[in-house]
Amino acid sequence: QQLIKSVSRLLDDFKVYPVIVSEQEHQDLYVNKLFERVDQFFGQAREIYPQIFTSQSIVVNDVELFSLDFLKEWICTFSKNLYRKEDHCLMHGDLCFNNILYDPYGGTLRLIDPRGGMSVDGVNLHAGDIKYDLAKFAHSAIYGYDFIVAGQYKLDFSQNIFYYEIFNNKNSDTMAQMTADLFAEFHVNPQEIDFIVGMLFVSMTLS
Repeated sequence: QQLIKSVSRLLDDFKVYPVIVSEQEHQDLYVNKLFERVDQFFGQAREIYPQIFTSQSIVVNDVELFSLDFLKEWICTFSKNLYRKEDHCLMHGDLCFNNILYDPYGGTLRLIDPRGGMSVDGVNLHAGDIKYDLAKFAHSAIYGYDFIVAGQYKLDFSQNIFYYEIFNNKNSDTMAQMTADLFAEFHVNPQEIDFIVGMLFVSMTLS
């Protein structure tokens, strides 16, 4: 709970420093990088995982979903709708648990390895969409990113059917609910965060 409060104060501080981000820079952050990595990965793994990209649908944990190739146009449209001038401010750019150092006794929060967001003439401004930092935090706090990179998961697949399980700890549900409350505090639509988290997982998997 104290960690969530500290992250909330941090993001409030970020909002004190608004920046101007163009729609093209916004689109580069959310879409262009993703599709560049998808195309790179597809070129490397078309013989192993073609169903992820070319099948009309895939089945994940008994839920039928459109494959990535059929979602490209929708992704572009949805990402454009994320653009709101008031959401652009100072940002860390990789606000996952691995980059957060928190002292529960003193309440001190420190960040490492900032990635920033938008660049102008090759200079990283460490600025961008606050929703991106919220999504980065959520993919650790809600969606188990740190458990996945630690190998705490199980994945089975055959053709276009996938089953997975993430071995979260006993506090995961509580952390997820408190993080969801953080979205409401910053007046962010949870569906937008889910969308960004999904794109983060795809782009990181394919990097």
